[in-house]
Amino acid sequence: MTPVATETDLTTDDGAARVRRLPLMGVVLAGALLLSACGGSPEEGAEAGSEEPSASSSSEETGDGGSGEESASPDEPSGTSGNDGSSEEGSGESVPASSEGPAENWSEPAAPAQLTENSEEGAEATLKYWWELDAYARNTGDTDPLKAISGDDCTFCINRVNRVIKTYDEGDWWTQESHKVGRVGLTNQGDGTFKGLFEIDEGSFTAYYDTAEAEPVEGEEGQSWGALLKYDGEHWVVRDLSSLPDDSNTEDDS
Repeated sequence: MTPVATETDLTTDDGAARVRRLPLMGVVLAGALLLSACGGSPEEGAEAGSEEPSASSSSEETGDGGSGEESASPDEPSGTSGNDGSSEEGSGESVPASSEGPAENWSEPAAPAQLTENSEEGAEATLKYWWELDAYARNTGDTDPLKAISGDDCTFCINRVNRVIKTYDEGDWWTQESHKVGRVGLTNQGDGTFKGLFEIDEGSFTAYYDTAEAEPVEGEEGQSWGALLKYDGEHWVVRDLSSLPDDSNTEDDS
């Protein structure tokens, strides 16, 4: 197979302008409280005319493929047994995703201990872990760990999971570099949930389909997102993820 261009990951298909860098958390956290009213993200808007979101529907369109060159191997997920990427299960040599195919024998990222802690630290650790599992799913096609911490009412989560399912069911795949979650500011809502803003540098990726070649998609840095997480009695679950539009940010006056 050879790669083909698709739209940039974590953004709309029409190439909407990237959001501004996250300002001081103390200034903009109030804006995050609007997320539950607004709901969704540019990813969801891109899917508006397609299928109804469900536990098996997808959203986010993938990006362009390679330009005839091998893309950089995605970062090894945490939780592997060694720096060489060897599998913990001993089922064979770990092979990262590449133009030759998806990752093989690739270990699932280790869950943070705070995942089961009913605290702000637990919510923040879970948010970061969600994005680790997103990259893992896109490299391997294994969406079960991602679904386990995604709420049934998180439209972006559901769409993201099922885009992976659809892609791999069609015999296609990605090479996805790690996402890097930066500053996080979450506020206890008093009802078992934490809501707030975070900053993310999305990982570059390449999509491989069965048509023509195209250049890899470079991840965008400093994107502002909103999140809602809820403790379900055993562990944290992501209830909402939404990319913030430009007018949701306030310029830093300092």
